[in-house]
Amino acid sequence: LAFRFHQDESKDTNGFMIQVEEQEGLGDGQKIETEMAKEVDLKVFRTYTNLPDLSATGYPEQCRFNGIDVISTAVQEWYASGCANMDMENIFVGSQTLADNVPNRYGYHVRPRHEKLH
Repeated sequence: LAFRFHQDESKDTNGFMIQVEEQEGLGDGQKIETEMAKEVDLKVFRTYTNLPDLSATGYPEQCRFNGIDVISTAVQEWYASGCANMDMENIFVGSQTLADNVPNRYGYHVRPRHEKLH
């Protein structure tokens, strides 16, 4: 109930939810959060990745990626549009360089930028 309260409060103030999806997919709790966001028509920005660990260590410099920049841009664009599109927005926060060079390990399925919550 507390989480739902915060979603309602967020919706009432043109807020949104950022949902971090790990390589393995959404957990059961995240699926419930998504359903609750749909019920209150709360904007969801969902990140997805092709990396097991998003820390900069362990990856060559040219393969590192700052996901905060792309998330920030998506949120700013949504506010600039007057918060018009309430569809969930998928945001890739992985390494395209690794996907291109080692596809059998770091390949991923490109998602549409916007999609309806099911």
